Amino acid sequence: MHVNFYQKPKIKTHKTPLKVEKSILFLDYLAHFISNSATKRVQGYGTVGLAHNTIRTYKSLLRIINIYEFEKSEKLYINSIDKHAAESFTRFLKVEQQYSDNYCGQLLKLLKIILRDAEKSGLEVHPYSIILNHLNKKIPIVFCIFSIPLRLEL
Repeated sequence: MHVNFYQKPKIKTHKTPLKVEKSILFLDYLAHFISNSATKRVQGYGTVGLAHNTIRTYKSLLRIINIYEFEKSEKLYINSIDKHAAESFTRFLKVEQQYSDNYCGQLLKLLKIILRDAEKSGLEVHPYSIILNHLNKKIPIVFCIFSIPLRLEL
């Protein structure tokens, strides 16, 4: 049996129809976003430049999506992140990597922010990215009221 080790690995994309020649890789856009984070305007505060910890969370997203693409052998494009891709990424985070609900929700929220920024920049994104939901786990709040009988002596 002859194996050609010089052959490039085949990378598959999601099954969604897209224009690959005009699309941008998600990791490339995210790296561009991180490199320009020093000049981003922060809404609400009126300052320029994202905080150090915010940039660190975007770098964590970059690292995790890099691992996701390697393990799944598929590339994510800006316009290919649909419901199937979001569910696959969520399953990867929760089941395979065993991240907590809060961390998964944070990563999905960052994913949505990047896609919204790409759309504002004039790039074509999948319509589902607008309604991409992060994990909203409703936790019931239980109030316990203790009644302590008072003993009154006269």
